[in-house]
Amino acid sequence: MDREETYKMRVTRSGKTETWWLCLPYNMILESVQEQYDWGADAVELEWMPNISREQFHDRLPKPY
Repeated sequence: MDREETYKMRVTRSGKTETWWLCLPYNMILESVQEQYDWGADAVELEWMPNISREQFHDRLPKPY
């Protein structure tokens, strides 16, 4: 499996922007971008987050209570 990369993905659709955080191999990041366009996104921006490790990424996820 390829090395995981952390990206912030901003998806704009119908004038509204959502932010997604991804920690996946690069080829899967590209697939996610294509999926957003397939689902009707007007624009997709990626911001590479090289200083966030996989562990830090998972620590930021909401915890079930």
